[in-house]
Amino acid sequence: MIGLSPPQLGSNLPISPTVSDFEDASRHDIRDVFKAQYLRASPTVSDFMVNDTSATLAPSDDETMSWPSKTSRLPIASGSNVTLEDIEGPVLYEAPVDAIPEDDNLLIPGETSLDPLENSASQDDVPVRVLDDFSIFDMSSNELVPIAGLLGLGYGSRKFGASGSVRAWIDQDQDELGDDDESDEDLENLERVKLSTILEFDIHSISEATGNPDRFLALLIKIFVSNLNDSKIYIRTKYAWYILHMPTEEYGPFFISFWIKHRVLHILLNTVIRDRHASYEEFLETLSDVEGDSSAREEVLASLQMLGRVLTEADIQSEDVKAYVAANLPEMCDDYDIPINSVRLASEYLQLDLSDGEDFEPKSKSLPKSRSKRISTKSTLSDKEMEVLKHRNTTYVTPIVSQIMKNLFSVPLHFAEIPRIEDDPDVITEIDNVKTHHSDPTSMKWGQAEGNLYTSLNMDGVEYHAGDDVMVVPGDDEDQKRALISETDASQSPNSYANHLWFCKICYFFEKNVNGKKVKMFHGQWFIHGSKTILQETAHSKSLFLLNTCEDNPAASIFKKCNITMMGAGDVEQPDDGQPHANDFHCALAYDEKEASFTDLPSEEEMTKLLEHDTCIACALRKRGEQLDELVMTSDGYSRHGIHYHPNDFIYIRSRGRTTGLLDIAQIVMMEVEGRNFQLTVQMFERPSKPQNSKGGLPWDDRRLYLTDNEQIIYDIDLVDGMCFVRQLTDADEIDEWVTQDDHFYVNQIIDGRTGKPRDLDNRAVRKCDTCWRERRRKQEEQQKLLMRNGPIRCLELFSGAGGLGTGLDLSGFVETKYAVEFSPSAAATYAKNHPNATVYCQDSNKLLQQAYETGKGETPEPLLSGMDGKTRLPPMPRRGDVDMISGGM
Repeated sequence: MIGLSPPQLGSNLPISPTVSDFEDASRHDIRDVFKAQYLRASPTVSDFMVNDTSATLAPSDDETMSWPSKTSRLPIASGSNVTLEDIEGPVLYEAPVDAIPEDDNLLIPGETSLDPLENSASQDDVPVRVLDDFSIFDMSSNELVPIAGLLGLGYGSRKFGASGSVRAWIDQDQDELGDDDESDEDLENLERVKLSTILEFDIHSISEATGNPDRFLALLIKIFVSNLNDSKIYIRTKYAWYILHMPTEEYGPFFISFWIKHRVLHILLNTVIRDRHASYEEFLETLSDVEGDSSAREEVLASLQMLGRVLTEADIQSEDVKAYVAANLPEMCDDYDIPINSVRLASEYLQLDLSDGEDFEPKSKSLPKSRSKRISTKSTLSDKEMEVLKHRNTTYVTPIVSQIMKNLFSVPLHFAEIPRIEDDPDVITEIDNVKTHHSDPTSMKWGQAEGNLYTSLNMDGVEYHAGDDVMVVPGDDEDQKRALISETDASQSPNSYANHLWFCKICYFFEKNVNGKKVKMFHGQWFIHGSKTILQETAHSKSLFLLNTCEDNPAASIFKKCNITMMGAGDVEQPDDGQPHANDFHCALAYDEKEASFTDLPSEEEMTKLLEHDTCIACALRKRGEQLDELVMTSDGYSRHGIHYHPNDFIYIRSRGRTTGLLDIAQIVMMEVEGRNFQLTVQMFERPSKPQNSKGGLPWDDRRLYLTDNEQIIYDIDLVDGMCFVRQLTDADEIDEWVTQDDHFYVNQIIDGRTGKPRDLDNRAVRKCDTCWRERRRKQEEQQKLLMRNGPIRCLELFSGAGGLGTGLDLSGFVETKYAVEFSPSAAATYAKNHPNATVYCQDSNKLLQQAYETGKGETPEPLLSGMDGKTRLPPMPRRGDVDMISGGM
């Protein structure tokens, strides 16, 4: 292999690279990459392999190897068995007193300072550094987090930070990362830095070796470098890339286990790169090989430095390690154009089924049967339940699941290549043209004025009125989480307008003084497109949802008019035609972004009342919400949070100081108001006690209540938590029908105050509020009409088991589980027996997902056979539009 070092630029000071320099190198002849007279660095973390091992820590052939001694700088003492499982409760990060914050002004000794006046400088020109004695933590809670948690960066709202001793990564003939001669004194002299937010976490990203998509060029560069496989772990902040070196003693348990998995993977990959037919025993030898090539010796030294020992067979046979290797090896072999079915270790070590692979002749003594045995695809066990536990099929998932979970499973994940939605180019051109035009409108003239407000505006010949629905050019979204989510593939809609514009209703126009200049503005009520809600890609391309937010916007931000149809409860949503340039939208529900929930729109009557004193629905809704929080006395009771309470109503009561458990239930006996003082007199009910051992007895009935003679007075109205309904019933069939509804309970006994035992109630001992009872029946009838008109929600249940979840959903009356997937033959047979109208797929969910994907592409895959008998052909998976909801549980 060729060892290379950069030119010395008139100084003995080692050169620290910056990121964009490799991008320039990729545009030169391959031979010039290593002769370029400028600083070199890596566009992605994997590119450090260009110069990573130009020099090694191993001695020459005539030297004796010195094993590193265990010093106080080792994060975990030799032989330490402390693991993450041994740690009870969170461990908090404590920032060192002398830690300095990372910012633009931080300059590390030996590091090249970027010239801010250089025209070629870009945001990618960041230095590369080494982070030693480090910890990684959650920036909101300061809790230390496992390094593997960074694999989920970008898929949640958590922000991670790091702290440690920082030094420049030196591009020279001596690789400092492996220099075990570095003393404690040297570490103490390093700058201790608290990093800014971690933006990227990178491991083994070899497929982006040069920042150039030209695969041939990438392969040529790999030929010239001395180490084909970079095993370092990197993080990136706004200001630099950092190579993670040694953790602190406190952070060791959060890092070491992942480091072992990652190290084993790269040692194995290097072994495969040298010889794809290498045996398991040859792989074992590399773990402690001090006589091999420089790369092998460096791996041994790295293990000694991190663990105080070499890696052992016990390490590589760990289930966690094997799972990590199996999940990543196929993809990494593909990057090196090595077919996985030609890799001997894939079958001998990982026991992957490579039935189409090569026949490997043993190059050394035979392996023990426990290691060399493969999983046979032709095994026929008499016990079907044991048979389904053997993993035979490719794990098939969606792209997002693959990105998040690929490092957590013991098998490779294959994903459906769902094409990204492409915007209509004509719509994009139209948006760009209007953006440019409206940035400086030729003319803007007010229409009729009403006080300080205006009802219309003429902008460049187009008349806009209060009440018009418009699309506007977005500004910067203050909700960063929402802004990030809206850019993901899953949040893109077939409607191109929805991907680039916001929607609102003009409430009124007005003028605002900004820096001495009058700016024409409008107050707008916001809508949100369905693809930007939790529905994401499942949303109708023309669906909008009313938000309870409004805002003042510059009139120049208006893109153009659109049509938003407000739908009533009985209106039917039209089929989605997926037109990219459609300008007609509909709104049937309101959306609460904070709770991620959908609610009914105000009725026409409510809307009229709301707009009596406001021209903006959002403003009116906020005022109504504030009013609903107030306690309002009526002629026959009181009202709060939109619920009207009367004597004889049944209510839920929260116990003061108790945050868990079931709510208490009581009946209102009397209401009293004296000035600002309010009190409720209630009669309490009791629930039956849960039996300690119900074996041989009846199941506990959580809908049954017992009346008591216990009256209480409630002074704190906040303890009342809604209304329920209680009937005095004794007939079993009536009880069964009654309790199918939420908030329905029954009673037929009272607890005797003297004996403490229940006795039967007299007929009609429990009274009710006729007004609330009639309102309850009216709502039930409306729900029934809605159900009859639209039918129940059609559900596909995954991992259904024997059907507990599906049965519960079906009992709601609003869900019909029409399809179920279950791999266990006995569980699937039970499900089919109890759900005769459901189609039960007794088959591997991976194969079913793959079949559904291929069918969706217009292909005709072979029918799958039912696992219940191995003979019956399963029907095709439901198509798009056949399922309204997917449920699943464990």
